[in-house]
Order: sequence, then C-alpha cells, then structure tokens
Amino acid sequence: YNCPHTFCFDGANLLILRFRARSQAEIPTCQVDCWVIPTVSAQGTASIQYAFYRLLSDGFYGAVGRHNVNTGVKFGNWRRYFDWYNGKPYWSDGNSTVREVPGCNRVFHSGARRWAWDGNNEAHQSWDTGAF
Repeated sequence: YNCPHTFCFDGANLLILRFRARSQAEIPTCQVDCWVIPTVSAQGTASIQYAFYRLLSDGFYGAVGRHNVNTGVKFGNWRRYFDWYNGKPYWSDGNSTVREVPGCNRVFHSGARRWAWDGNNEAHQSWDTGAF
C-alpha cells in the first residue's frame, strides 16, 4: 500500500486524486481517480463528509495492508490478496475474485490487539495483522 493519494482543500472545494496502480512500476501510466467535491453539495452528489470518510477508510485499509503478517491467508480454494492502490483485500480461487469468502468472518481480538479470520469450517484461526 504505497500508491499515491493526494488531496487539496481550499475552503470551497476538496480535490482528491487517487492513483490506481497495481504496482510501483505502474504509477506513471496508471488510471487516476479524480474528484472535485464542493463544501455545499447538490442533491444526489457526494458530500464532503463522504469524501473525508473515503480518505479515512482508504487510509485504514492501507494500515491493515501494511501490518498484514499472513499474506497466505487461505480458506478452501480461496487465497487472499490486496489491491495495491487502496489496500482493500480480495480473494481469488484462480478463476474468479470476490471481496468476501462466504462463511468467513474477520474478527478483532481485543486481548491480542489484532485481526484474524475465522470460519468456513476451518479448524484454525488465521491471524491477519500484527498487534496494534
């Protein structure tokens, strides 16, 4: 999760640029998401609060991706990977990709202060992150 994001706020509008590179080498030629969001939004458009939420959630996913200790998390035929540009996890079985594996749940263990994956009739628990 080292893909650039940048934003600028002038008091009237929020400009957000998110590079959608899948590797560091793709940054110069990748697609770029661009949003210009006014502080006062019209009905049916994104609000500035939602834009700040998206920046925060992308940052959270990036932190989780950076602290991931078990990139080999696997349930059945599904193996977990991360989008490089936003840190969000996805699962692939070699033929298709999904955002969630049916029957698997991500849980936070407060005693261990870390995330884990449970479920899908697996007899063990897979730690997802180091301690926060």
